[in-house]
Amino acid sequence: SLDKLIATNRANRTAYRRAIEGLPGLALYEFDEQEANNFQYLIVEIDQQTCPFTRDELVAILQAENVIARRYFSPGCHLSMPYRTRPRRGNDRLTVTERLCESLVALPTGASVTVADIHEVGTILRDAYDNAAEVRYALRKERTTRSAA
Repeated sequence: SLDKLIATNRANRTAYRRAIEGLPGLALYEFDEQEANNFQYLIVEIDQQTCPFTRDELVAILQAENVIARRYFSPGCHLSMPYRTRPRRGNDRLTVTERLCESLVALPTGASVTVADIHEVGTILRDAYDNAAEVRYALRKERTTRSAA
């Protein structure tokens, strides 16, 4: 059954590639096709320079539509316990790790996710892109309402 799961995950990856194709600032995290991979995680990297949304806004948009999207490795392990409490040694910031932690989103995949589901995720994203100003306004308004409560 492992081969079947890997085939499903690979097909989902292909479907996601099609679903986000042409959306500025979104790219699937690439794997070396020559190496063994189970394609268990579907990771999208957000380029903050060209995407109309931040990572957190994109996650909020998808979650509002019942898509189980989540920040991927955020915060980074080095900022989690017990590592964050260890004494710093010089300039030991992990700038690349920190940038990635702010720009990666995990999208749902696996045997329970269909190509039709993935197409719907693409539709949600395209609709959000087409209405980016209104969507960002609604997200800010919701954040303001939640913080005032």
